[in-house]
Amino acid sequence: MPDAQFSPGSRIRDVLALGERGRDLLWRRGYDAGDGFADALSQYQSLLEASRAGRLRDVDGLLSELNTHQRAHKK
Repeated sequence: MPDAQFSPGSRIRDVLALGERGRDLLWRRGYDAGDGFADALSQYQSLLEASRAGRLRDVDGLLSELNTHQRAHKK
């Protein structure tokens, strides 16, 4: 997913693919991926679904940070 913009339909696993930065961004918004992602099905949940389920806060802010980071690395 390196060339794609993140959207509300992006999966939790797409953010986690960024490594520690992605894990930290999710953590700061209330999403705990756990150690080794014990809940394997949750990684396929979209950012919007995680928000609706109350597991993720401020999806718009998260998307803004993710997409700003993506644009900065494309230059």
